[in-house]
Amino acid sequence: MKINMYANDLKSAIKRISGAVDGKSQFFGYVTFVADGNILAVRAITAKTKTEIRIADVTIIESGCATVSIDDLKRMSLKGDMVMITTSDGKFSVGNDVKSYKMADSYCEDFSFKLPTFRPEEITCIYADYAESFLKNLAGINATRLEKSSSRVMEGFYLDAGNGRIATIDGHRLAVADIVENTLHLAEAAFTNGILPGEVYKILNSVAADGKIEVSFTPDGKHAYMVGDDFTILTTLVDGSFFDIEGLLAENYDYQVSIETDSMLPVAKEYKQYIGKDKIYDLKYPMVISCHNGSIMAGIRDERCQVIDKICDVSGIDDFFFAINPVFVIDALSAGKNDNFLMCGKYSHKMPVTIRTGKFKFVLLPININTNDSLLVDIIARQDK
Repeated sequence: MKINMYANDLKSAIKRISGAVDGKSQFFGYVTFVADGNILAVRAITAKTKTEIRIADVTIIESGCATVSIDDLKRMSLKGDMVMITTSDGKFSVGNDVKSYKMADSYCEDFSFKLPTFRPEEITCIYADYAESFLKNLAGINATRLEKSSSRVMEGFYLDAGNGRIATIDGHRLAVADIVENTLHLAEAAFTNGILPGEVYKILNSVAADGKIEVSFTPDGKHAYMVGDDFTILTTLVDGSFFDIEGLLAENYDYQVSIETDSMLPVAKEYKQYIGKDKIYDLKYPMVISCHNGSIMAGIRDERCQVIDKICDVSGIDDFFFAINPVFVIDALSAGKNDNFLMCGKYSHKMPVTIRTGKFKFVLLPININTNDSLLVDIIARQDK
């Protein structure tokens, strides 16, 4: 292999592809360069995903392939505008008259994969969006996803183009991003829903550049195919069915309250310090929210301290209260980044609470407390003054 190319293009490709490399795996910690025709393909694989970045602005003098450790590539500090890449005698060389590198070429056929191509009638794009917008959708609901779970369904992103949404769930909360405006060709597609593995978010966040991205499911319904202007990702879908979430998303609320984000988000962030580190699902002292006598107040306590805040005034709404993890409130309000959000639910303190902000909807399971809870009693006493 012999290639001339811009040094900055090579640096950018290495930085982008590094997010698609499983650095913890001795087997998958490599990047493969494939020079063929007028394109240099930079490829990486994990146990679930194959990723390719394409560089067109290169001069390929001799075609060829090379597989190099990502750790070796990341250590390079290239100088000059142009570099030449060559391979010879098991070595991968990069450099110019100013600076050069030589490292082991561990070329392996397994890494020189060629992404499959499909006839137009075999694969149908069901979701098209700008890569930045797609990533914002995934980022907004990423917190409501488990990194490791006995149920792999909870580790992934449920892309349900048929219902115009992407969803994640962790057993205590459900998050949904609305993608109705970006779905298309649903009647022509063999598959319109599937669970993307969690690593796709990390890979896309590293690989995706400006421009659009199109998402399709392969004809066998086992893989997702994501294509951008200069990259392609082929990932194996999580095996299994997502949870039936229609009941949780039903909008038969007893109350809907519009609240300024700036009146709730700083309070929830302050309350986070009272729940202890790494206390996400098993809380002894949750955040309590009470609507009573024309106002909404919130409070939290621990063994030594109690704090109560007024959130806003309300009218025409019956009394309600519930207890919740402040981290869940923070994640929901940080996703939408809107000036206002809707808090919706039933008057029963045991029923889920829904937060709607922008294109995101979060359904949160409350923490059970009694009506004689000392913090709740103190909050109501303040509201009665």
